[in-house]
Amino acid sequence: MFWFLVQKAAEFAYFFGPWLVLLGTMVWAYRFKSWPAYLALVGGILMAGAHFSHLTTVEVHTISLGGMQPVVGQNPVVVFFYIYGFRLGPAILGVALLAQFLRKPTVA
Repeated sequence: MFWFLVQKAAEFAYFFGPWLVLLGTMVWAYRFKSWPAYLALVGGILMAGAHFSHLTTVEVHTISLGGMQPVVGQNPVVVFFYIYGFRLGPAILGVALLAQFLRKPTVA
């Protein structure tokens, strides 16, 4: 029973986690209107875009010419989100959170 619940929680996190991160960063950007909030929004968009492209695109073909590049006929935007969204999104979100907590507190 324990492993069944762990599996279902992991499936829920896989399907809804990036969308919840996007929703959280949208609320953060709307409420605080600071550059770390907007940076976090970029990270959330990358994560949600990567998740969407993984769900809707069967496979992406690339060729390594000094770096991963889309082959002829592949949409470069989809390839970018598909390959780099899950890697860059959390990194950008982490930098934004770190920048937010290292800022000097302001009196509202």
